[in-house]
Amino acid sequence: MKNYEFTFKTDAEYFKARMTGFIPEYDCVRMTIENGSNTYDFPVHSEEELIELTQIHQDYIINIYPSKSFYDWDEY
Repeated sequence: MKNYEFTFKTDAEYFKARMTGFIPEYDCVRMTIENGSNTYDFPVHSEEELIELTQIHQDYIINIYPSKSFYDWDEY
């Protein structure tokens, strides 16, 4: 696995930042997996989450690539 840049090392750090209602642009990755005939592409917000998800989906991962995201309470 490559060394990706993350703003948040743990899920706890990410969720604590979310409680403020706004997180400006932050470093994360996106993961693409295949499940049967379906393909899913989704953000992975912390290094801890990436480790967990690669263990769970190890046989179904198509791609993991660097990305940037943001969080705004008003967008959800």
